[in-house]
Amino acid sequence: MNPVKFLKGILTVCFLIILFNFLEYGFKWDRAEQFIYPIILMIVTLTVFYVSKLRKLFLISSFLILLVMIFLYLLDELNPANIVGSFGFALLLIVVASYLPQIVRKGFVEKY
Repeated sequence: MNPVKFLKGILTVCFLIILFNFLEYGFKWDRAEQFIYPIILMIVTLTVFYVSKLRKLFLISSFLILLVMIFLYLLDELNPANIVGSFGFALLLIVVASYLPQIVRKGFVEKY
């Protein structure tokens, strides 16, 4: 195994976990269980960017998760709806970000 690729992979994983943890919780890192959500988002991000065949599956999943959020709001379950909606929206943003290079390359959006 190439040590440069290994180091690059470890740094990518650490950066994504820190980024998602900061976006979700800010600078409060006081509980160990708050790293579960960023780890799940990191796994999804790496999967979407490295296995491009699964992008459509994650896009459909994000819409289904947002649909579940709507039903939870209608049932007046606000805390679970907030958690599910936050995850669904983060998943949607990750999938849309994975499509951006393809959209720019085809000329639908100009680079500058």
